[in-house]
Amino acid sequence: MSLSIEIDLQNEVPTLLRYAYVEARNDSTNRQVSSFLWNRYLQMATSQNETDDLKSTFLGYSYPHTPFSRVVRAPSVPAVLSGAEAHLESVDIAQNFNDPELLDKSFLNGPTNSTILLQEHSFLMSTFLLAVTLALILLLLWYPLRYWWRCYNLRSADDPSSPLSHLPLPPGSFGLPIIGETVSWITQGPKFNSNRRKKYGNVFKTSAITLPMVKVTGHEYVKKVLMGEHEEVTTVWPKVVQRVLGANGIVNTVGPSHKHKRRMASKAFTAKALNSYLPRLRINAEKNIKAMLDEERPRAYDRMLKLTFEFGISALLGFDLNSKEIKTSYNTFHDLVSNIFSMPYRIPGFGFDKAMNARTELLDKLQDQIRKKKEIVMEQLRNGEDVNYEEEPGALDIILHEVLQRSARKHECLNSQSLNNNYEGEVKENLTADPPEEPISDLALTEMGVELMFAGYYTSASALTSCILELSRNPKVFKKLENELLKSGILSGEDSIDENEDARPEFNLQAIQKLTYMEQVLKEAMRLRPPVLGGYRKAKRTFQIGPYRVPKGWYVIYNIRDTHEFEFENMDTFDPDRFAPGRDLGDNYRFIPFGGGPRTCVGRTYARLIIKLALIEMFRHFRKWELTSDKLPRMKAIPTLHPVDGLPLKLFPRERIGVVNTT
Repeated sequence: MSLSIEIDLQNEVPTLLRYAYVEARNDSTNRQVSSFLWNRYLQMATSQNETDDLKSTFLGYSYPHTPFSRVVRAPSVPAVLSGAEAHLESVDIAQNFNDPELLDKSFLNGPTNSTILLQEHSFLMSTFLLAVTLALILLLLWYPLRYWWRCYNLRSADDPSSPLSHLPLPPGSFGLPIIGETVSWITQGPKFNSNRRKKYGNVFKTSAITLPMVKVTGHEYVKKVLMGEHEEVTTVWPKVVQRVLGANGIVNTVGPSHKHKRRMASKAFTAKALNSYLPRLRINAEKNIKAMLDEERPRAYDRMLKLTFEFGISALLGFDLNSKEIKTSYNTFHDLVSNIFSMPYRIPGFGFDKAMNARTELLDKLQDQIRKKKEIVMEQLRNGEDVNYEEEPGALDIILHEVLQRSARKHECLNSQSLNNNYEGEVKENLTADPPEEPISDLALTEMGVELMFAGYYTSASALTSCILELSRNPKVFKKLENELLKSGILSGEDSIDENEDARPEFNLQAIQKLTYMEQVLKEAMRLRPPVLGGYRKAKRTFQIGPYRVPKGWYVIYNIRDTHEFEFENMDTFDPDRFAPGRDLGDNYRFIPFGGGPRTCVGRTYARLIIKLALIEMFRHFRKWELTSDKLPRMKAIPTLHPVDGLPLKLFPRERIGVVNTT
């Protein structure tokens, strides 16, 4: 309905109890301003535009003893508002206001040349009704949606060809439709696994973003998953990881191809190979740890990332780069690894695009180096030479030598077979001992090089930072480790060395491996804070785990940290004596920071070596170090576990490097 009334806007404003919506149009410029504002208090506000010729007024009202209590707009009424002439543009009130007599006459007193059109509009009521309607719709659809979601996941578990179909699925929840338990997983962090393990046991089902999965904890079930590689499960990585690391390396290959490439890579981590890396590793370790002296509050994690990168450049790739080239390569490599877990959409300037651009740049550099190395190795093979470890080759040199040597040997065997069938038995025997495998291309070697760098970068820096963190919080452990280094001769007592003597001892891999307490400290740090929290697999076929079945096509996640928490008492207590010689740990799969089975980290001995080298240099340069905060740093799990603040330290240098004041 509508009616015409007369109103003196200036006189009656004090009776208005809510802000209203007003459009003010200046007569001279025909410019317009609109504003919304809500309040329950008596007020009239006037705001001045940047120019003096335009003003707007916010009005509101609630007329006593009537339903006249709504948002208003004042239309086409000449009025004077704080000195500016304007036309007010409309008024809305409640529809049930149908009796003009309900309006107090004092409200209607005003100039006779002003007319207001009143029409109903209830924004609040409309919003309320909309919210109630949506809530009712969701309530009505909630149970059907939950039922559909459950049926959807159960259908994915059907495998009529499996003899295990009679076994039940693991207990657990599929969560909300479509998103599953993704939100809980993200918000609860590590507690997500531990809470559900306590509720459902060491095997439970869940889902995340439409993917049904089973999570397992504890050595018995984790061992089943890890040992089932190639037969019952296969490794899966996110699409971005597959694209960035490539399909030709070790990580993303399966079956015989994976076994072959892994066997080639393992040649680079023998005791002889690791010993050949030591001289360059020590130089890099000393340089990076010494650089911390130039920083007021060095961030341990940031420094360890640079250290492990330079370790990889010199020992894994075998490159000899100057400081400028190292800096450029570091920035490129960091772009790759820091964006490897981004969204799988290649948009210029975003994470995936940055990672792929970095990949292209790194592959170009690596392929040039591999071509040069290949020529050198081919010449060595023609001369009947083996790997010369005295020349300190890199891991990639050793792998390349092994690949080309095996390829030449197989080629020779096949030629012999075609020339003289009389030697068929001998040739068959040779080929059985050394079965023919697909040749490893230059691209595959290049991607293997990137993988080796990737695997030894974040994870080693994470474990090393955890050691530094715990040694700062446990002075007794620090002192005990210092005493072991003194006893081994790696550190020298002040009373046992002359001023003219060099306190930099010579030692090899065997000497480092004798540091049993350092090994205990490292293991305990990785037990408490494993760099990688878990791993993904996908069921190749329906298989049994405990009393349950894992359906074909479902994802399986083994949780490392939760397994450590389940297997060891007093999870949060740092106690290196757990791993003391003679202590029975039981099954090896109770402690799994490097995984297990056919995909156990191929470079685990290298990782332990570089962590120990860095710790040795920390002890040689500093008599102690402390955290700059009394609180434990907040940790982030992706891409590997690390302190969000980088772990800033307060350092206490020794008076003389490598020399301990024993008084």
